[in-house]
Amino acid sequence: MKQFLETNKVYFETVVAILLGIMAVVVAASQAWLAYKSYELTKLPYLPQIAANITMGGERCGEESWKLTTRNLSGSAYDVRVEPIAFLSIRELQLLRVGQEPNSNIELKTALLPLRGYFSLLSYASSATQGELVIHCTKPLKEMDSSKREFEALYASNAEKSITSHVDVYMVVSYKDRFRNSHTKYFQVSAGGMAEPISEDSGRNLSGRYSRMVDEGQHLEYSSSTGDDILRAWRVNAL
Repeated sequence: MKQFLETNKVYFETVVAILLGIMAVVVAASQAWLAYKSYELTKLPYLPQIAANITMGGERCGEESWKLTTRNLSGSAYDVRVEPIAFLSIRELQLLRVGQEPNSNIELKTALLPLRGYFSLLSYASSATQGELVIHCTKPLKEMDSSKREFEALYASNAEKSITSHVDVYMVVSYKDRFRNSHTKYFQVSAGGMAEPISEDSGRNLSGRYSRMVDEGQHLEYSSSTGDDILRAWRVNAL
């Protein structure tokens, strides 16, 4: 054994040196990672916190409209750009009499149709980096009601189905923080009026779907689409 160790000493020393070098690299990488994370943590109090909600329009937007307000709750936000997008969400419902069990064999379809012109072209932007940043106003809420009623009357189904529709609102918010890093956040306005964050993948898919369908002409105009227009879009896009 002694002779073996003496004969192969150079090899053992080489292996040990390599292992020590690898360990040194690992330790240095760990220290660099910890330093980066510590730096990121020190930035947190200065990063923007974007929030939004939708309320009745009031004096700014009118009593018959919604007011979508985007705010920054902390830090400083620069070059803020808010793009609200709207879809007409349509879905079939199964009609059930009292005591009747749902029929799992009935196919219920849905469609998500881009809705242009739901928001007024006029918005109110602030130069502030905190607090209230941007206000968007919708068109009067009842402006499309007659077209939706016409669509429901034209909707051909049997006695087992009905149909309902409502407007879904999403937001794409881009901004820079005080460190000049760019951010893009995606939100969905919930039934309670608050804008809830959604994942980047979901937000990109919805934004891309909106742009693609508008480019293809598969969209509705809030102020001018008729019940026939909604029915045609439903028949093409219902899944």
